[in-house]
Amino acid sequence: MSKPGQTILVALRKMIASGELAAGERLMEVPTAELFGVSRMPVRMAFRTLEQEGLLVPFGGRGFQVRSISPHEIAGAV
Repeated sequence: MSKPGQTILVALRKMIASGELAAGERLMEVPTAELFGVSRMPVRMAFRTLEQEGLLVPFGGRGFQVRSISPHEIAGAV
């Protein structure tokens, strides 16, 4: 993954972990790319990685949604 992709990936992970991006919140490529000042490709790569990690789920073929994480999953991650 490119440096911009890594930067976005780390930032989105932190935003999800802190609750800045709440469970159920929808994320789309273009607004996220504009937020970070990058093209859509690094955002797309970061979204796919977060999906593989179980933090995002596809949202109706248009973007992703922050997945709800149960207290049991949080306890297992610590």
